[in-house]
Amino acid sequence: MAALRIIVMAGDKASGYMEARNLGIEPSAVVTPRSRYAGYGVIADRIMDATSLTPEHRELLLPYVLPSIATIRQA
Repeated sequence: MAALRIIVMAGDKASGYMEARNLGIEPSAVVTPRSRYAGYGVIADRIMDATSLTPEHRELLLPYVLPSIATIRQA
């Protein structure tokens, strides 16, 4: 099975990478309020919210990461 591609949404890059690594995840991208476009062009299986992410920042970042979710079309 292939590794999951995960985008982490976080309050800042350092906390996003640290939390992902503590969980044993190598994120495809870490998207923050200062780097909203970090997930552009990245296809992801999941989106993870870091604990440093506030509800306001989550709402702000969702439009930037939702297009990255991989979808499978059934034949």
